[in-house]
Amino acid sequence: MPPLPLLLLALILLPALGAQSRFLPGYRHLRGTLGPYPITMDVLNGAVFFSYDRIGHPISLQVLYAGKEPYRLCEAYYEAEQNCLAGRQTADGVFRGTWMNSATGKALPVLLRPAAAPHLAMAKLRTGPSAPSTDRILVATSGPLQVALDRDHNELCVDPDPHRQLSCVPQIAWNSARLLSLAVSIQSYYDGTKDFIGVAYQTYDVVRGRRLRLDDIFRPDSDNELNRLIRLDYLRQFGPEDEHSFQTTPNFLLTSQGILFGWDQEHYQAEGHFEVFLPFTALEALLRPEVSRWREPPKK
Repeated sequence: MPPLPLLLLALILLPALGAQSRFLPGYRHLRGTLGPYPITMDVLNGAVFFSYDRIGHPISLQVLYAGKEPYRLCEAYYEAEQNCLAGRQTADGVFRGTWMNSATGKALPVLLRPAAAPHLAMAKLRTGPSAPSTDRILVATSGPLQVALDRDHNELCVDPDPHRQLSCVPQIAWNSARLLSLAVSIQSYYDGTKDFIGVAYQTYDVVRGRRLRLDDIFRPDSDNELNRLIRLDYLRQFGPEDEHSFQTTPNFLLTSQGILFGWDQEHYQAEGHFEVFLPFTALEALLRPEVSRWREPPKK
């Protein structure tokens, strides 16, 4: 079995931790550096994604030791913690700390500052005209985008079976000037039994306010070459002993520099969850010309 990537662990564990953790509550969009490398981080109620700006691959972090400082955020893989950020946050949301690789001992300073968050804001809910605010939810600052988010939420998270209830926990994987990508953790509750269903990726063209599909990104007849590239990256990560015959999946999210595919148990006959990130530079011959509107040059 391949190592269980952090994304699955984080999606299972972080919603429970978020209620207890004081690590950047609500929604925060942060920009800063890890050593010499510019990075961006999105935190939604304790669920954390970050990426190196020059690569654009969203990486999920698990918040450990919730509710006390220094905070520890790790790229935790199956039975191991690898790269970790440890540090403290100030009252104005600045995070200072150290990144360390547990295998090599290499350490680099980390500094993250709050930045303006494109397209999203936290709104207060009221139970009545004169009632105090009781909850905070994430809303889009664009009307068409909010319509698309609501429609997809209802399609994904409303179960026609009256005996089963679905719980969807959205997390912000990518938020840039042209794209918004979510990773939605889905659980079902049936007669008191809770089951983890999987992780659904969603990407939106924020200018046009619509969700993107594979046909918006890839040319016709690109499946064979795309499958080959996915297989090569899987072998690079896990080795030939764990090889499976994976096909392109409609479960993807887009960033300004590439595409992330994700598979859960329901998509193939194996245990766990895994993902493959392919940069646009490896996909040039397969991309539709329209992809240029969502691409951004890698940031130095």
